[in-house]
Amino acid sequence: MALKAIVYNQQLPLDIRFHANQFLGALPRDSSKTRVVNRCQYNGQARSVYKKWGLNRFMFAKFVREGLLPGVKHWGN
Repeated sequence: MALKAIVYNQQLPLDIRFHANQFLGALPRDSSKTRVVNRCQYNGQARSVYKKWGLNRFMFAKFVREGLLPGVKHWGN
């Protein structure tokens, strides 16, 4: 965030802003903490993943039905 503040600060000299912009562009895309996505450990799906178990809702329901998650009871039929 500090590099972006340097790049957008109009009061700083152009060469400092230019070097900050180059350094910012050299960072890998996955270095941002906001790009980290929780994925299902079983099939890799990124949607509806329960953090506590690391599974998406379909795999969670399947494992609960099969009795593979200790301490979790099936809630339906």
